Amino acid sequence: MERIFVALDDSGALQEQSLNLSAKEKLSVYDIQTNKYWLMDHAREDTFRSLVDWVELRIQIMEEAREETDGIS
Repeated sequence: MERIFVALDDSGALQEQSLNLSAKEKLSVYDIQTNKYWLMDHAREDTFRSLVDWVELRIQIMEEAREETDGIS
């Protein structure tokens, strides 16, 4: 997703809303619901940049959780 965002910044030809919707088509209903709650909780607009930020945060949390559980076992 980050590469797509960079391409969006560089080219300017892509429509951000269309890109946002295309990316969300790949998500589960649960992920879209979770993203919408995150947007409301953080007073963010529903944009592709916000979606990228949310995905990056989820990845960071998953990595931290994995590190914590690896230390326990």
